[in-house]
Amino acid sequence: ACTQLRVLDLSHNCIGDSGMVALSRAACKELSDGHRPLTNLVELKLEKNLIADGGARALAEAIDGGALRGLIELHLDHNLIGDHGLIGLGKVLRKGKLPSVDMVYLNNNQAGEVGKQAVRQAFSTLKLENDAFCV
Repeated sequence: ACTQLRVLDLSHNCIGDSGMVALSRAACKELSDGHRPLTNLVELKLEKNLIADGGARALAEAIDGGALRGLIELHLDHNLIGDHGLIGLGKVLRKGKLPSVDMVYLNNNQAGEVGKQAVRQAFSTLKLENDAFCV
């Protein structure tokens, strides 16, 4: 039931916000054995999927709820995420909800300086290097 999955690559699938919402909900569900799916996931590749603010916020809410805590790399580059989506992701990063994360790809999205700054502040709070993320 996806508890042993380490890398999930959904790149180039045009899942959009609705697909991101579905994936985020699935990541939060508790399985019959008490585990959550995707608990061992270390890399999530979602680039080039037409994900916008709604999908990014759904992902941020899932992470805030304890999903995907083992992620080391998150790829959300080449999507349609704007300021609101990046601000939401920045908040959960700043809270330490992804304690193992060391690389986040957010480049080539629609966000302006406000959203990018939210992510930069989160990474400085985590004391990660500026090259640990791309916005």
